[in-house]
Amino acid sequence: MFYCCSVITQIISIILYMFPVYFFQFLIKIVLCYYENDSYYVPEWSSFLNYQKKLNKDLFDEYDSGIAPVYSKIDITKPIGYNPNAPKRYNYTVYLYNLKLVEVIEPEEKVSVVMEIGEFWFDPRLAWNPSLYGDIEMLHMRQDKVWSPTINMFRINDIADFRDNDFRMVAVENTGRVYDSISLRVSLNCPLDVRKFPFDSQSCTIQFSMPLFFIQYVEMISNVYIGIMNKTLWEKMGNSEWEFRNLSHRVEVLQYLDGYADMQLATFEIKIQRNPLYYIYMIVFPSFIINALSIVGVFMKDTDKMSKVRMPEWSKFLDQQEKLVSDLFEKYDSSISPVYSKIDITKPIGYNPIAPKRYNYTVFMYNIKLVEVLEPEEKVSVVMEMAEHWYDPRLAWNPSLYDDIEMLHMRQEKVWSPTINMFRINDVADFRDQDFRMVSLDNTGHIYSSLSLRVSVNCPLDVRKFPFDSQTCTIQFSMPLFFIQYVEMFSQIYDGILNKTVWKRMGNSEWDLVNLTNRVEILSYNDGIGDMQLATFEVKIQRNPMYYIYMIVFPSFVINALSIVGVFMKKTDKMSKLNVGLTNIMTMTFILGVMADKIPRTGSIPLLGIYIIINLFIMIVAVGITVLMGSIRKCAIPRLRMKKTKMRQGIERILGDPMETICMIVLGTINAVNFLVVIVFWIRDS
Repeated sequence: MFYCCSVITQIISIILYMFPVYFFQFLIKIVLCYYENDSYYVPEWSSFLNYQKKLNKDLFDEYDSGIAPVYSKIDITKPIGYNPNAPKRYNYTVYLYNLKLVEVIEPEEKVSVVMEIGEFWFDPRLAWNPSLYGDIEMLHMRQDKVWSPTINMFRINDIADFRDNDFRMVAVENTGRVYDSISLRVSLNCPLDVRKFPFDSQSCTIQFSMPLFFIQYVEMISNVYIGIMNKTLWEKMGNSEWEFRNLSHRVEVLQYLDGYADMQLATFEIKIQRNPLYYIYMIVFPSFIINALSIVGVFMKDTDKMSKVRMPEWSKFLDQQEKLVSDLFEKYDSSISPVYSKIDITKPIGYNPIAPKRYNYTVFMYNIKLVEVLEPEEKVSVVMEMAEHWYDPRLAWNPSLYDDIEMLHMRQEKVWSPTINMFRINDVADFRDQDFRMVSLDNTGHIYSSLSLRVSVNCPLDVRKFPFDSQTCTIQFSMPLFFIQYVEMFSQIYDGILNKTVWKRMGNSEWDLVNLTNRVEILSYNDGIGDMQLATFEVKIQRNPMYYIYMIVFPSFVINALSIVGVFMKKTDKMSKLNVGLTNIMTMTFILGVMADKIPRTGSIPLLGIYIIINLFIMIVAVGITVLMGSIRKCAIPRLRMKKTKMRQGIERILGDPMETICMIVLGTINAVNFLVVIVFWIRDS
């Protein structure tokens, strides 16, 4: 009986367990049958996917994403638009649709923002007729399938791209317009005007450039989404200390006064205003109350678009460009160097007159911006906008065979590129997009590439004249894989930046750039084999001493002068005099400590340090005289009176009341001379 009940119980459990499973399977089959019988859902989507697949195949069957569609058959020495038959300049748009202020670091003059931007460009090779492909008007695909322009951020401190490097997407519409979205965190150096601190407002510019394309080829356009141009949204873009006040855009032209290398900069300008409440409640009000109470105590008795235009001329250009690329790269191997190496490196350079001349490689600097100088670490950081030029005879062509095309723009990975090293550096950051680096190639076989770098170099600092010092730092490039007999390096600076007006924009609030030179040095190991050429750029910077003059030199002089008067003031008890002197000594010692953290630990004492030490010594002498004055009088005056002479009487008078006045005048004079010496250095170096 018990056994039968157990079996029945198990059967009921199995039925109850299996019922939900079969029930849900039944429901799923009903749902699937419903969608299979639906006349719209599955067939329409399937048709769309088939048309999309066909469109994708037709578009990219002969498409080369490494070749730019930019029309470059233009004489750059002539004005823009000189040829009415040529297509209009290629349009590239940077579109800002959101912005968020992250931080403002005033001592470093660094402002960080998070930007959400779109970029639009046009590729006529990607246009199609929607009616042939089921009325599909837009495709979404991986970015590496299409040509993308290399956009550079200009004069920035640091950049972080939040996009997934392996899954970047673009949208392509049937007119050939391509859309991309970028999410960036950008840190830029922004000169801050803090004269009205904490009621200051600051303006900072964020700039984008396309340095590989001449201004005659590409027109840059900047735009801001109209939806964020209102004060309600601006309130969300600031942070607790800074509020957004304005957001504008424009396109600037960076001119070098030669009309040749002018560059367009898509510029976004942000204006932020400081919220002063923290400083009012934490500094202004307390300072007022403390000062008011102190004044009472002292005198108290008794106590900061380009629309899609598929023109015949452009179509012809693209066809010829495609033919040229096909011919150039048919047997080209980008992994093989064109450097002539059949040379005996033990013999002098040029020993074989039949061999080609040494391979030339040029490093060309066209902009530089000082970021920071960390004196204790002897580290100087700059942002450099560079170009590099080299030659590959395998990539030369006759323009007359290709409809007079004289220049191509393409992905850097398609051509051989030299490996350049920075020599003796502390750190380097390359702001170029690692996946979409571009080069330009002319018909002579010369190749041009653009670099945007942040470089930190260790620079030995001579601080003997601090804060009136100037420093010279060198930034060096090398090609260690190639013997000096194979490759000759050149360094060049663009003439347009070799003037003092441009240099004013290259420094920061503390340092001014005063000179910029270039040369090629030879690092010799005296063995004739391991010698190395170094393309060298030398930057000379000079410190702006105003901060130290107003915050240390003037206050120290005034404090010392008042302390000398206080220590030797008559009718004041000794303890009060000692309090004045010891407070001054503590102040000077504190200033020395602050200055010690500012400069490197070298064997020389800076000028400002000598000035503070002399002030400290003056006050130590004053305190010492005050302490010993009573003992000197008590010991010397009785002895002077034992034998009366005019000299003894004169000394006795001096040791009386005039003693404090004499010491005050002597030490005050030394204090003034010490101060004047510093001022003379300031005037001489200004």
